[in-house]
Amino acid sequence: MTPHRHWIRNFVPHHIEIKVANGSSIFSQGRGSVFFAPTKDGKTQPYVEFTDVLYVPDLRNNLFSVLHLSSYKGFTITIKGDTMDFHKDGTTFFIAKTSTSNTAYLQGTTIPIPETANLSSATTLPMDLELWHRRLCHPSYPVLKKMIREDLVTGLKITSSSKPDPICEPCLAGKMVADPFPSSSHHSTKLLGLIHSDVHGPIKVASHSGFKYWVTFIDDSGKFRAGYLMKKKSETFSSFKKFKAWAENQTGLTIKALREDKGGEYMGKEMDDFCAEHGIQRQHSVRARPQQNGVAERANRTMEQGIVSMLHQAGLPLSFWGEALAAFLHVWNRTPTSAVPGMTPWETFYGNKPDVSKMRVWGCVAYVHIQKDKREWGGLGSHMEKCIFIGYPPDYKGWKFYNPITKKSVISERAQFDERYFLGIKESVPSVIPTTTLLEYPPTHTTPSQQPSSVPFDISPPGDSDEESEHFGDVYDHGGGRDGSAPPHPNVPPHQSPSLSPKRNWPEDFPYWLSSMSPEPPSSPRKPLDNLPPDQGAPSPPDSPPRPPPVEDGCVNQSCGCGNFLDSI
Repeated sequence: MTPHRHWIRNFVPHHIEIKVANGSSIFSQGRGSVFFAPTKDGKTQPYVEFTDVLYVPDLRNNLFSVLHLSSYKGFTITIKGDTMDFHKDGTTFFIAKTSTSNTAYLQGTTIPIPETANLSSATTLPMDLELWHRRLCHPSYPVLKKMIREDLVTGLKITSSSKPDPICEPCLAGKMVADPFPSSSHHSTKLLGLIHSDVHGPIKVASHSGFKYWVTFIDDSGKFRAGYLMKKKSETFSSFKKFKAWAENQTGLTIKALREDKGGEYMGKEMDDFCAEHGIQRQHSVRARPQQNGVAERANRTMEQGIVSMLHQAGLPLSFWGEALAAFLHVWNRTPTSAVPGMTPWETFYGNKPDVSKMRVWGCVAYVHIQKDKREWGGLGSHMEKCIFIGYPPDYKGWKFYNPITKKSVISERAQFDERYFLGIKESVPSVIPTTTLLEYPPTHTTPSQQPSSVPFDISPPGDSDEESEHFGDVYDHGGGRDGSAPPHPNVPPHQSPSLSPKRNWPEDFPYWLSSMSPEPPSSPRKPLDNLPPDQGAPSPPDSPPRPPPVEDGCVNQSCGCGNFLDSI
């Protein structure tokens, strides 16, 4: 064994553990052969090649195994005084002299590798790929071989064919990265066998009721997704208990395992005790390794992308992200996924094919039927109100709408949808004049140029009429009370949110000009033509006596019948 790498020829990597005298372990990095020029009686003898010499950088001195020579190489060793002779087949190949410290030293010199022995070379190492790898600041070996093969530089000489050490510690220090995470081939085969969960947020623009987070729960076997809105991360445990109760009641099965990212919201003592009590196995991903919880992580990313697309299409403020998320989950569970061939997540969970005939373009214009007892003018009032379609309330057989005039939400089963138009987009507003205005102010004979112009109105978020539900998706009722009113929400400028940002420049009060609204009513009621003063009425018939001319500032003749008599005179 030797610590001198430049002595070893035909070097090959070789790693073994070596126990030294103090009981510690060191390791070899390679092996090869060493040429030795023995001397005897002051004369140089023929070269001897020592094979299977280990390269051990941590050694302080060379070590030579006498027992190995006698046991495996057929040498006979004789000791006389301070001299050890090494014989084989009647020939003495080399000798060793002992010192006062009872240490023997071979008599002779070691022959270094020829290219490193040349004094014109500034190195004591073999000119191999490993040396040039270090000289050129640790490029990859394919790059180094390309330089040689394509003759891209001069002076790069390789005189040793030894293979480079596969372990380069400087390269590991500077370039080591995490191994890629292969897709797992193992999936749960039964409903609720494994639930993936992840929390998303905070979202800088709060929903109508101040929610800034959502938590997802995804069944591994069928990829059915459910979620809850939360105001704080600490509500994760209560959301999980609600999901567990609902899912187990729907399926008649129990949750077997829960996988999450070991975030603080999942690691409370209450949740640990709850899972232990109900026999739920906990599976945590390694720190800073979201790939191990990839199902839930990718689902949250997909939901965020879907929300941005829906809000952008509808032209609605970011505070409608809660409604958009609920509608997205409703639709997503009813669309196929590659993880479950031939079925949708809905069918894997409920056992029947989903019906998508009631799907409509989210955010489009909808003319919602007004029941007779709710019409402002009774039987003569408008039978519809123009709203924005915002979702599918799970507790009703109907749709959910938002009325931008009253700032209330409406749940109804009767509506006409115009999926071409979106009230949130100025350029995409249909023109309809409300019937109530026409009844109160009958139209006069106007030309097209005299038609009323558009009137602005505020379609800012809902008022204080209702609380928003904290649940959403196919599992839980979302938004609005039993009267159909919409939740309040703060008027927060959407540009504050980097994660959800439809490409709109919304003003703070979110006004829009809609050609569907009637003009402002006149300041005073119109007078019938037959009640107008003579000078403003229709011309007199030919057979009637001529009317007297009007008297400026009133008439003083009470009997003239002009109608302008002034009592004060």
